[in-house]
Amino acid sequence: MPYLRAVNCLVDVGPGIRPQKLVRTQTTICVEPYGAYADWLRDRGYSVRQGRAVDVLPTLSGVDTVVALDVIEHMEREEGEEFVRQAVSLAKQQVCIFTVDGFLPQSGDAWGMGGDYWQEHRSGWTPDDFPGWRIIRLRDFHSEADAFYAVHG
Repeated sequence: MPYLRAVNCLVDVGPGIRPQKLVRTQTTICVEPYGAYADWLRDRGYSVRQGRAVDVLPTLSGVDTVVALDVIEHMEREEGEEFVRQAVSLAKQQVCIFTVDGFLPQSGDAWGMGGDYWQEHRSGWTPDDFPGWRIIRLRDFHSEADAFYAVHG
């Protein structure tokens, strides 16, 4: 995405086994709650803080950008709202959230790593949930629904 600036320090929230590739960065900290995914990332040289985003983000500082791709819909609504507040407070430059538009049921770990609990969709989000953010819509991104990026900063 051309409007996301290269940064020194980026936090990638909930990367699973697919860390972000949108933003060039010197340092990436992956925040991953599921042990098998966290181990997979560590085995490939990523810096990982294992835990839920709302527990880990308050412990971090010096972060330029927070990215959460296909993550917020896995949180309960209240946790997702708290995560957004924390991400905006933490990031010195930008926050980028990508999610399906509305609620799309999902369960099961497509990677076959036992992370079924972490792959379940628990909430639905729309661009209206991000007032004042830049919204980039992707029509027919998922076969069942549209998706969008919400960019703050």
